[in-house]
Amino acid sequence: MRHFRGLRYAHPPVGEHRWRKLRPIAGAVMMEEGGKSTTKTEETKKEEKEEGKEEEEREEVGMQDATTPALLCYQAEPYSLWAREAAPGQAYWNQERKQGEDCLVINIMV
Repeated sequence: MRHFRGLRYAHPPVGEHRWRKLRPIAGAVMMEEGGKSTTKTEETKKEEKEEGKEEEEREEVGMQDATTPALLCYQAEPYSLWAREAAPGQAYWNQERKQGEDCLVINIMV
């Protein structure tokens, strides 16, 4: 099994970008309906042009360090009895691993 940890798929939603549309990483590939492949940069440029906005500067990510796990993304404890019984229990929410609000990173095991 291979582990790819802490892979970022969009820029962190911080400052003025909080609660806004995700800011894709330059050159990231996405699939549209119908199987057409485009880069997010091209898609975003098109949307910004249609909306009359200036092009945003995007940071190139290139290679990413995939050895450090993403922070735990904070989740509220289940509130229903069924969810509590099906959930992993208190140990999950009381872990000593660091948590964060930036949930735009994933850990992949293949």
